[in-house]
Amino acid sequence: MELSPGRRLRFAQPQLCCPSGGGGEPDRISSLPQELLLLILALMGCAATAARTSVLSRRWRDLWTHLRQIVFHNLAPSIAAAVGRVRGPPAAVSLLEVRVPNASRHPWPVGATASRLLRAAVRLQPEEIVLIFPWSVESEGGPNLVRLPCFQQTKSLMMERLLFYCPDGEFTALRTLSISYGLGGLHSLLPRCPHLRVLSLKFVNDGYGLVQNGLISLHLPSLQELFLETRILHTDAVDIVAPLLKRLTVSVGAYKVVSSISVSAPVLEKVSWEWWYFEAGSIVQFGPWRLQRLWIHRGERQGQLLSLHIHASHSWFISNQDNLAQEVEKHMVVDFALLGLRLLKAGHVFGALVFHLLGINRISRGVQRLKIVLERSLAIYS
Repeated sequence: MELSPGRRLRFAQPQLCCPSGGGGEPDRISSLPQELLLLILALMGCAATAARTSVLSRRWRDLWTHLRQIVFHNLAPSIAAAVGRVRGPPAAVSLLEVRVPNASRHPWPVGATASRLLRAAVRLQPEEIVLIFPWSVESEGGPNLVRLPCFQQTKSLMMERLLFYCPDGEFTALRTLSISYGLGGLHSLLPRCPHLRVLSLKFVNDGYGLVQNGLISLHLPSLQELFLETRILHTDAVDIVAPLLKRLTVSVGAYKVVSSISVSAPVLEKVSWEWWYFEAGSIVQFGPWRLQRLWIHRGERQGQLLSLHIHASHSWFISNQDNLAQEVEKHMVVDFALLGLRLLKAGHVFGALVFHLLGINRISRGVQRLKIVLERSLAIYS
């Protein structure tokens, strides 16, 4: 386009009109395709917020019930009825997520409300379920005990701070199960997951269903990855049988010494086995040396040796316990090539402990390298 000198190019302003004849702009958003409207609702991040758009116009009414990801950031008695309005299968809901803030205060039993929600969600058979509740659900009994119905098509289930029980049915499609801060009916749920591949139990107390008759027993024929982080309070023995297990990550804070540890995982590829010993009730000692931490792992870099690291501290108190070598032998769940010792000492004598550990048959046969790190105790003794 050519312009003569002194002339400016001007753009015409669009003329907006309101369908009702008023002076406002037309509702261009409501005229968008439904797929775009659902994308807008999904970006709100909460199904309850999305449901409030029903007041905008007839086009928005109950539009949120077509969302594939149903997320609630709070829990109310009406939530079960709302979930009942969501359209059902086939392949209706990919995610059902309920996140209740830990600081929430509810005038009604949260557990009972959650149970009604889960019963209403059975019809949807979501592919993934995430349930994160406040501490009160775990710490209070009675009405806050949640009934977990059977979701036969759910592939991933994550629960935090939840006491639950699982009365019947099988989770035939479940591949990933993650439970944090409390367990409840773990032993009623695991036998109902015949095809479970990934199991994560984090920050759990062994008194919440993980231990039965003093035993942590995990017999999982299809499991490939196991993550366990717990505290040993009431456990006498650990028994893990997983013939297909490839990755094992265990972190335990021990307040007592268990009598036996058994791990049967013949195809194990990655392992991190960590055991912390707290002084209250878990004294493991050889002469003046007290066991503090034991860790078996392989470094992330390719070619690094599988190693056993032992942390021990020198104590002026010499007990009658002489169980350090016996305790180390319990934890040899895999063979290793590097023995690392980190010794917190007050004096100069540590050779007796080193020779004592090298006298263990499995260590003397397999160790290729020995690494010793000495740390001076800052304590002053008179």
